[in-house]
Amino acid sequence: MNSRARLLPLAVLLLASGLGCSDKTTEPVGTGTVVIQFSHVVGSADLQIGGVSYVNSSGNEYTVSNLEYVVSDFEFHVESTANGEEDFAWEGVHYVTEDDAATKTLTFADVPAADYGEMHFVFGIAAAKNTDGAFPELDTAGMAWPPAMGGGYHYMRHEGLFVPTGGGTASYTTHLGPSGGADYSIPVTIALDATGPGRHGFAVAAGETTTVVLQMDVNQWYTAPNDYDFNDYGAIMGNAAAQALLQENGATVWSSVDPGA
Repeated sequence: MNSRARLLPLAVLLLASGLGCSDKTTEPVGTGTVVIQFSHVVGSADLQIGGVSYVNSSGNEYTVSNLEYVVSDFEFHVESTANGEEDFAWEGVHYVTEDDAATKTLTFADVPAADYGEMHFVFGIAAAKNTDGAFPELDTAGMAWPPAMGGGYHYMRHEGLFVPTGGGTASYTTHLGPSGGADYSIPVTIALDATGPGRHGFAVAAGETTTVVLQMDVNQWYTAPNDYDFNDYGAIMGNAAAQALLQENGATVWSSVDPGA
């Protein structure tokens, strides 16, 4: 046997050994449950349906008779992937109404265990899937947007009474949706920074349940960056300018608050 033939098995053995040493075993990442609770306030006060009056930045005194909306496409982004952590994505839709406490909770099972630092979701439904009949549960809830005005589904219906400039009372109907077939859905990003004002991060542990509270400040729909005066707007479902204005304001409506607060 020549020297090359004698060395070949040894070289193969050393190569296999080296490959084995370089393999990094990553333990499977377990999963937990995340419960989103939706909370509604007006400034520092809890939203109440009925006779309680509120005032927005335009000085409109108003009451609320209805608040219902759709959220969709949630994503939780991990702070690090060093130990195999994974982002989480959910592509469904969820309907919330202030009148039904059961709708104010959204549960995600099988969320990868990790520390999450950022949350994304869509207020409303993105145009690509906001089509007639796509979500029977929203048809049942009466959230269909008229086909003649673009079709698909409402993003929000916020309704009530206000005191107009001339006195007395008048109705306001803040109905958001795909007016004229355009996409006025609102991408929302929340930085879950434990040190930030009004924010908290969250960790998901395997086999455990974590609660996150998403809080809507109703008054923020009517300010920052655009003041919205009920006197200037009636029915807005066909009003592209009003839809665009409220789309801009919607980016400041949401925050994450400590569930223990």
